[in-house]
Amino acid sequence: MKQTLFTAIFLSFALGLSAQIQHRCAYDHAIQYKDEMHPGFKASADQIFRQAQQAAAQYRGGGNYIIPLAFHVVWKNPAEKLAECKIIEQVDILNRAFQRLNPDTVNLRSIFSGVAANPSIEFRLDTIIWVETDSQFFTGGFLPDIGFSDRVKHSGSGGSDAVATSGHLNIWACNLGSSGILGYAYPPAGLTNWPANSQAPTPGDDGVVLDYRIVGADGLYVQQGTSIASKGNTAIHEVGHYLGLRHIWGDGLLAILGFPDCNADDGVADTPNSGVPSNYECNLTQNTCGAGTAGDLPDMIENFMDYSDENCQNTYTAGQVAIMHGVLNSERSGLANTAPIHNTTRPDNDALPHAFSVGINNDNSCTISVNSSNTGASPSMSVCNGTTANDVWYSFQAQSSDVIVNISNVQATSGTSTNLIYEVFGGDCDSLQSLGCYNTLVNSIGGLQYNVTYYLRVYSLDPNAAQSYNLCLQAAGNVAVMDTELMNEVKIYPNPSNGILNISLPENTVKNGSLCVRNVLGQQIGNSIKLEQSEVNMQLNLSELANGIYFLEFHVNNLSFSKKVIIQR
Repeated sequence: MKQTLFTAIFLSFALGLSAQIQHRCAYDHAIQYKDEMHPGFKASADQIFRQAQQAAAQYRGGGNYIIPLAFHVVWKNPAEKLAECKIIEQVDILNRAFQRLNPDTVNLRSIFSGVAANPSIEFRLDTIIWVETDSQFFTGGFLPDIGFSDRVKHSGSGGSDAVATSGHLNIWACNLGSSGILGYAYPPAGLTNWPANSQAPTPGDDGVVLDYRIVGADGLYVQQGTSIASKGNTAIHEVGHYLGLRHIWGDGLLAILGFPDCNADDGVADTPNSGVPSNYECNLTQNTCGAGTAGDLPDMIENFMDYSDENCQNTYTAGQVAIMHGVLNSERSGLANTAPIHNTTRPDNDALPHAFSVGINNDNSCTISVNSSNTGASPSMSVCNGTTANDVWYSFQAQSSDVIVNISNVQATSGTSTNLIYEVFGGDCDSLQSLGCYNTLVNSIGGLQYNVTYYLRVYSLDPNAAQSYNLCLQAAGNVAVMDTELMNEVKIYPNPSNGILNISLPENTVKNGSLCVRNVLGQQIGNSIKLEQSEVNMQLNLSELANGIYFLEFHVNNLSFSKKVIIQR
């Protein structure tokens, strides 16, 4: 059971005789810095925690808290410019942990199952702010300079100004350099018993700072020969500090130096006493205080407020939850009483990580369609037409080399515009690549790979309008891997053509086959043509058709596939 209010995670610092101890917290350095800048800070910080304990003792009820969140990405190099989906991935990780929905709770040892608790806190992402900068937020020294890193929170020093910290949790992501800091957070502040002119941090400094490399589920931080694989738990840990929690080992001086300090305490009755952090390990036998004593428990390496490997961390205790609720009812009461900036009734597929999976019609029809809307969607990144607009996302697995995107029945649900624009992407969250931007409602998108997942982003051309619509995806082009050999043997030339097509069929393979022509809407043009086994070469006259894209649909040997042809005069 331990105590700390402020954390700045760092990997190691040198001790005498060249010894090194793995750490994730510069608590002593940070508190000393703030106490020197604002005399009385440390005493006030301790008082804040005592008041949080008192509030926790009075508040043992349930209830859900919704906290508006502003996420700032302050970047200098392209690698530091986090994508929207990476940020939302991190917010999802926070929400699972603070609602005890993280799947790894099953790994909690049974000896601690009685103290595990659901914080019942939701973080609702209201805005993402990207700021390009020429500044850096770290010094070249070995130890962290927290005051220097706070520059990321102010536009005047190349950072991004906080969004109303009394009612919003602000998270900044930036490059924190090579000193090993992964993140830090300030405790609740603002008690009336603080010394005059010593209110530290200022309201504009309140929030959480994260190194950009550990944001999201698959972060990797490599520094000074140490590699840390992140699952997004640094943010969970830092938000715990922001809501009043201390490290479970208490940050006693000896613990900071790497020696067990069992006299330090975090003020939480149901976190077992431990003397040192776990230092990125998952040692189930670690018991740094009280080993051999009747009723003693091992160190709770599963606790989010330890420094164990992130594969171990999965739990807050009831005592920790009570303190967080106490803080949300006192020092940070404005967080749960502030209306979110954006519409709270957002569609579920408001962001790429929540993309709605859409099936593809392989029968050249739109019997499978999705009734959709972008009403209430939040702004996303600007890619397609140079503006930022409210968008929604879909995913699909390519069943062919081409897919026809068919949007119909567009109606304005707010405003008057019915003009939609959409874009198709390949890649993943970290490496999205646009395959094309379209402002007509029916288009054929080519160059797809079979069974690969692609993303479709739909939004309004008018940022002040929203629409409802039907979406249908149709397979076109070359369908299905199993048909590849036969499909490749069917040759069509010239392509593009003026409408006169030569078709070369594989010899002795066509049995009771047929061929039909369809437009990009999947509508059949004319009658089907019967293919005889004796036919090897044939000519097809489509010269009466208008310029455009068409599909020759073959049905041979119980297989079906399509070939795209272009009529161009």
